[in-house]
Amino acid sequence: MDNKTFSIGILSLTAVVLVVANLFTGRLAPRSAEALEVVNDRDYRLVTADAPGGSEALYVIENRSGIVAVLMYDQSKKSLEVVDIQSLDKAFLR
Repeated sequence: MDNKTFSIGILSLTAVVLVVANLFTGRLAPRSAEALEVVNDRDYRLVTADAPGGSEALYVIENRSGIVAVLMYDQSKKSLEVVDIQSLDKAFLR
């Protein structure tokens, strides 16, 4: 076996291993949203967090008026559903 055939064999074997690894990690286990991330701006703040039932919630806070909106992802409809919208004062003074 010469050097060229050996190199082609090793590259082919590496390609097969990478394709199999990609199938098992990428397609069989879909990535989910990472919770506890915060995006802060002058006007808005976005926060993700774990919600009851194994889903995730997105909190959108409007900094100037103090309004918070809670959105959750619905797996069956594959869309965001608005759960509640209210002022921060009402949300924390229950």
